[in-house]
Amino acid sequence: MKLQLGEPGVIDGERLVSDEVMRETRQAQRALSSGNPYDGEMRAYGLGWSLSSYQGYHTVSHGGASDGMNTTLMMVPEIDLGIVVVTNTFNSFRDAVARKVIDAYIGDDADGRDWHEHYLSVYESRMEYAKNRRDEIESRRVEGTRPSRSLNQFTGTYEDEVYDQVEVSLNEDGTLRLKFWDDETQIADLEHWHYDTFRAHWRNPAKREKFVTFDLGSDGKPKTLNVQFTLRPVLLQAGIYPTNYYRIVEYEKVD
Repeated sequence: MKLQLGEPGVIDGERLVSDEVMRETRQAQRALSSGNPYDGEMRAYGLGWSLSSYQGYHTVSHGGASDGMNTTLMMVPEIDLGIVVVTNTFNSFRDAVARKVIDAYIGDDADGRDWHEHYLSVYESRMEYAKNRRDEIESRRVEGTRPSRSLNQFTGTYEDEVYDQVEVSLNEDGTLRLKFWDDETQIADLEHWHYDTFRAHWRNPAKREKFVTFDLGSDGKPKTLNVQFTLRPVLLQAGIYPTNYYRIVEYEKVD
């Protein structure tokens, strides 16, 4: 915030980033629809910044998150105001706090706007949507099926040129497990879901679960391990799935 506020690009009297570059980062690069009824007409994405307007002021913001940590940085450069809210859960509480601070700072909270109620309502609607989507996914599970091959036939090393290697092996109880990147801290146990699809449960519980599927080659032997990496769930409290933002990596069997 010290770099962004005051004279952008300058800290303690020393210019670290040119004024031209700082201005360009706050130029709208992509227009966005407004999901906030209190926002002004302008909402866009700059170079690493969410840009909006509120009560006649420009706002510059962004969030950051990892499992168990969620942060909002919101600035109103015209009045040299910057707010950071750090939480240990995934919800919109931090945005309600930031908006309340802005209202108090500019003296515009007299109309009794309840940011808590607004963001809580948004969160509850999103939770209901995410739970319904998750229930729909689980309702499509086909009960009573078995893998097309014995589990030991799925074992071996699978490789992708970008995502490196995954070792598939048997646990002592005869179930399958995945070990990514030859790293003992990156192990997931496989629960049979249906047919040749499994739900992988990371041994690190913070990483939750993911779906993986084996495909057979023309010779009837396992050829490909498809791993769905969730990049962002719809709502983490509902689970790592459903997700609209994911990548399926196809690992080819090499050994």
